[in-house]
Amino acid sequence: MPSKPFDRNELHVALDAILDAADANGGRLDADAFWTFVAGLAQGRGITDGLHYAGLEAVQDVPSKTQNPQKAKSKRERRAYHIGVLAQLLMDVGRMPGQGSLLPGSFQHGVVAHDLLGMQEGPDGVGRGDPQILTSGRKGIAKIRQAARFRLVGVVFWRVGRTGQTQEAVWNDLMGEGDAEKSRLDRWLKEFGGAKGDLVTTAHAAGAANDTSSLFAKSNLELASTIQLVNQGSGRRKQKVP
Repeated sequence: MPSKPFDRNELHVALDAILDAADANGGRLDADAFWTFVAGLAQGRGITDGLHYAGLEAVQDVPSKTQNPQKAKSKRERRAYHIGVLAQLLMDVGRMPGQGSLLPGSFQHGVVAHDLLGMQEGPDGVGRGDPQILTSGRKGIAKIRQAARFRLVGVVFWRVGRTGQTQEAVWNDLMGEGDAEKSRLDRWLKEFGGAKGDLVTTAHAAGAANDTSSLFAKSNLELASTIQLVNQGSGRRKQKVP
């Protein structure tokens, strides 16, 4: 997200750049550029504040009576805030039937928002009834880490196509000493179709064409949070200390 809102001129320049790039890419928008533009448009203009207030309203509904008031209430308030913001974000993005939405038509955002709000109901705000979709608290982060792995594999082969360096050299530069085990990349590569799969083929071709609008044309600095996320996951095999 930008550190400050885009002014009107910056918005026009950014939108023109996005559309020009899309024209050269068969009409497809670059996702990162699009969301950077959306953030620059929304920030400081009431949208973020509206989401924040939705979180605060959820906090106000948290019961105050518990066996351990301070600790338990604080934990529930933090939980309520995040649920409130997320539920409001889903409804804002998904919109009402017949209105424009950024979400796929198959995504039942109303059901998911209902599940989230249901987590705030019942005694002590611990939820009431079985969720219709959100049945696991662990699957979400697993999917996020999977997306991070996908992106890093793509980055490796974009750089191979762009620079002509070996896969190993690019991997070592990207992940750094201690996190660049070859077996790790091999597992991820297998997960996403192997050396001849669509991911590798597409990323390599984009790199060879020097397509800097590609999802995989990112610097090590831009990927720092992505790398940190995969390093926190269970997919990394820890080496035994002799």
